[in-house]
Amino acid sequence: MTPPLPPPWPILLIVLPLAAALLAFALPRLAGWAALLTMAAVPALLLPLTALVSPGSSLLYPLGGWPPALGIGLLADGLSLWLLWLGAAVNIAVGFYARRYFLSAPGGATTASGRYFPPLWLMLWAAFNGLLLSADLFNIYVGLELLGLAAVCLAALGDGREARRAALRYLLLNLFGSLSFLLAVVLIYRQTGSLNLALFRELTAPDPLITLALALLSLGLIIKSALFPLHFWLPPAHAQAPAPVSALLSALVVKASLYLLLRVWLALAEGGALDPTPLFQLFGILGAGAIFWGSLQALRCAGFKELIAYSTVAQMGYLFLVFPLLTGPEPASALYGLLFFLAAHALAKAALFLVAGTIAKQRQPAGKANRPLLISDLTGLSRTLPLTSLTLALAAVSLMGLPPSGGFVGKWYLLHAALTGRQWWWTAAIIGGGLLSLAYLLRPVARTFTRSESDRKRGGGPGQPAVSDAGKRQVVWSLEGPALLLALIAILLGIFPWLPLEWLGGLPNLSPIQPGRMP
Repeated sequence: MTPPLPPPWPILLIVLPLAAALLAFALPRLAGWAALLTMAAVPALLLPLTALVSPGSSLLYPLGGWPPALGIGLLADGLSLWLLWLGAAVNIAVGFYARRYFLSAPGGATTASGRYFPPLWLMLWAAFNGLLLSADLFNIYVGLELLGLAAVCLAALGDGREARRAALRYLLLNLFGSLSFLLAVVLIYRQTGSLNLALFRELTAPDPLITLALALLSLGLIIKSALFPLHFWLPPAHAQAPAPVSALLSALVVKASLYLLLRVWLALAEGGALDPTPLFQLFGILGAGAIFWGSLQALRCAGFKELIAYSTVAQMGYLFLVFPLLTGPEPASALYGLLFFLAAHALAKAALFLVAGTIAKQRQPAGKANRPLLISDLTGLSRTLPLTSLTLALAAVSLMGLPPSGGFVGKWYLLHAALTGRQWWWTAAIIGGGLLSLAYLLRPVARTFTRSESDRKRGGGPGQPAVSDAGKRQVVWSLEGPALLLALIAILLGIFPWLPLEWLGGLPNLSPIQPGRMP
């Protein structure tokens, strides 16, 4: 007797945003309702799916009833659920923010970019969910293509020639990464006759073609993750895009490729097909290079969004430090560090990009938003936009890794794994990167508490009402609220770190070494 299929929550998490995207494309007047329905339905679907996944286990949903080796399957476990919830939080906040951001000031009409944002954003959300739930390489390739094309089109919504040039560079590198991944898929299918991720646990000593396929697969995902030194497409694409788009690109898009890289190589290590230690050490070296190079470039930036973009390059380096730490005696600490740091970075970085958009809306007159937002434009922000200034400070605290924040918990676990394994060089990279992040993030934070020249001439004090300069526009709660909420969640992750892990049922046994207890 055929066992009953589990409830179709995984497939609905992909189909519903995809259907909403198609509806928004076909009927733009219903785009807002399609977005609201998706923002309400995704958490409602995640709740029962989370309840079905028991600690250390996974839920497989074979589509069409075919066995996993032949058909397309969807897989949910603690790691994918963590990122699904993270993606839902960021997408919901960005969705509410964008509804106001893309409105023109005079008549409240939607801007040209705003008409194309909802369907592209919903397409990106569907592709992101599909990548996290896919259990076979071809389905992953399709998801990567949809995610990349949606991200490139969203990046092209920015104003000016520089935005188009950055989006074109992003497109070319994205296509190169996708082609590399596709060649790997073809070679793996040629040698094994299957594309299911479970096959990596069953591989014996790989032949040269499999080795070449794994190299191509890793190269494609590294390009899409913007790991140093293949990061050059990221800063201009993120800095030139509209604020809601920048938040999505930095918080979610680059994380999806890292997730896939982790899935593939941990499965290979668990199966014992090959020793991943040399490659993991290379990932660590590139990650350390990303930390220092991205941080030094951020220190040199005069533009606020450019600083945030280079910060993403640096922070991605921390996530790649997890790979060499997984070969030490505390792989569980490395995985916990990955989860907390990834979530804290996504939440805080999305909040910072939304803050940049809010400041640009308030500080720049209508129709003159092409000028890049400079760090000097943040002068006196604590008086004119106190909630936005608070959001910036909270997000910076999490990115610096200061307590109490999710970033601090993530770095603590990474440091614990490095020190326990006596890998002192990674300890130096983590601490040195933290000091550099403190240096470049203190610049915009300090600016918000600096009085402008006009305030000093007028004699305004900290207790007096904010002075409204000519051309400033009132910022409403729908712009300040979503960013503040994301920054608060990043802080709460550090205050209650055990709650999300217990709620999600713990981690799957992904490590090649038996996980130990949480320190």
